Amino acid sequence: MKKKKTLLIVIIVLIVWILIIGGIVAFLFLGTDLFKSDKELFAKYVASMTEKETGFFPISLNDYENRKMNNAYEVNGTFSVNTEILATANSMQSSSTDQSSMAAQLMLIESLVDYGNNTNISYSGKVDNQNKKVEQNIQINYQDGVSLPLNYKQVGDVYGLQADFVSSDYIAIENNNLPALLQKLGATNITNVPNKIEIQEIESLNFTDEEKQHIYDNYVANVLMELSDDKFTKTENNDGSVSYTLTLSVNEVKDLLVKELQILSEDTMMIDKINNIFQEVSSNSAQTITSQDILDLVDEMNVETTTANDNFVITVTQNSGEVNSLVISTTDMKVSITKNVQDSNLSYTIAMNANIEEIGEIVFSFDMSYSGINTDNVSETYKISANIPQMANVEYTLNNNVNFSNSVNIDDFDTNTIILNDDNYSSTEIQNFMTQVVQLVMQKNIEQMQQIGYPTEMVNPMAMWVVGPGLGMYMYSSQQGVMDNTDLSAQEILAYNSQFTQYEGTISGIQVNTLISTIRAHNNSNISDYNSQIQITNDEYDQDGNDTVNALTAPATYDDIVNNINTGSTYVVTFAYDPTTGYVTSCGIVEQGSGLTNSLVNSNSTITNTLTDTTNTAGGVSNLITNAENFLNSTN
Repeated sequence: MKKKKTLLIVIIVLIVWILIIGGIVAFLFLGTDLFKSDKELFAKYVASMTEKETGFFPISLNDYENRKMNNAYEVNGTFSVNTEILATANSMQSSSTDQSSMAAQLMLIESLVDYGNNTNISYSGKVDNQNKKVEQNIQINYQDGVSLPLNYKQVGDVYGLQADFVSSDYIAIENNNLPALLQKLGATNITNVPNKIEIQEIESLNFTDEEKQHIYDNYVANVLMELSDDKFTKTENNDGSVSYTLTLSVNEVKDLLVKELQILSEDTMMIDKINNIFQEVSSNSAQTITSQDILDLVDEMNVETTTANDNFVITVTQNSGEVNSLVISTTDMKVSITKNVQDSNLSYTIAMNANIEEIGEIVFSFDMSYSGINTDNVSETYKISANIPQMANVEYTLNNNVNFSNSVNIDDFDTNTIILNDDNYSSTEIQNFMTQVVQLVMQKNIEQMQQIGYPTEMVNPMAMWVVGPGLGMYMYSSQQGVMDNTDLSAQEILAYNSQFTQYEGTISGIQVNTLISTIRAHNNSNISDYNSQIQITNDEYDQDGNDTVNALTAPATYDDIVNNINTGSTYVVTFAYDPTTGYVTSCGIVEQGSGLTNSLVNSNSTITNTLTDTTNTAGGVSNLITNAENFLNSTN
């Protein structure tokens, strides 16, 4: 009896031991990376990138964004741009007339770009997203202590701006009944204008758990399992992280895509999903894709042959079970997404490196960082940069500080606010009022540009934030002998012409002045090169650069040209080109009609509206117009 009892105890102990060991083994296999192949680990961490706990976007970021949506806070920050023209005037100096001209042009460009680099925007205020209220004090800061203060406010659907040099009152627009407002402003074609501009969430881009699992099972796991194990490798890095890499040839990538498309052609669930997304994004377009469309694409891919000896490489990296990097690369291009988490600090970098023949490695990157994301004081930094060898480097930086610790109160608009949508104002009143406001803004800008020594014909240093990098590319093209080479590529011609042809079409008088200033600066920088001079005429040219109207005598000087441009009119701008080089040689400017041009851009169209100058005034608007007239008279 005693022997049987002892045996029973031993058996029970063994069973318990086996269960314990079995549990440990199961945990090690299912809960950790032990015993998993490189293929399985690659699939695991790629799939985990969307998980809240281990993926790229942790719970702390989601909680912070929700906190901003549901709690009022104070905010302050700055926006700045830094552009570097990589060509140097010293390298271009020579006895050659052409090189001397380019050096002078480069020095002018560098000076203009410096003005842009020394200009920034600062702001401070309050935000209450839950109640749709925002109040900001904005200041455009030029060099030499010159600045332009503005105030911005949103209350519900009413958005307003205020500047003391225009009025002590806010000038606002209600985001409602927009077609009626545009009609008052002189618009004639309002067919595609929505009643209200709204940023709508694309519902079809939300995937259910069932859809996510379906995608993973059919388009990730299923395909990965068909790949041989030798396509996957594992690398242990010095910082303790581990990388899992999938390497495929170009032909293998093609074969995989064909298989994926064949699966998709029979997957009605995903075809419907794709069509729903497409229709919602394209404003309910009737166009859809069918199973046959996908099969046709498969046939096209099967016909094409690939001879490139290149690899397609995907690397996912994890540290302590959390994914912190994904890199996709080929011989000539690399796209990387990197995450770094340290306590309450979170940062991301998205970068693209591309090797371009005869230029080198171009790098574009977007950096996003949060400091103190779990505290009441959070610092956000966003940077977009582009590094183009031999041409230009540019970096756009936004620093934003959020403070949740203080109580926030944002007042409503007062009764003196001028809401242009208000039915009390007629079309005549609004058009006359807006004409005066534009004149005041232009006058103030000219005064400030004269204070800082910036050429008034170049309008404003903030233009360099966009134009600066393009000027670097233009100078690079000039250095390569573009001006003297008649056998030019389409890209080189486009780089030269685009600084002028961006104004082609129907534009406002203000934009015409900017175009004339651009041509003037170009001609001044190429005085010694007659063939590079661009003439300004009152002619209109067709797509081939031929005259379509009787030639008129162009004004004798730039000053005459500027004096003949009415900022309250619209103009048709066309260009003539050298038939040999393809360069712009003449700019035709033809007045179309009276009024100020305003553009409303939505997903479907760009609408140009003309505001006709008028003289009738009444009510609150008439007082503001009187103030504007008095100010203008006092400055003349």
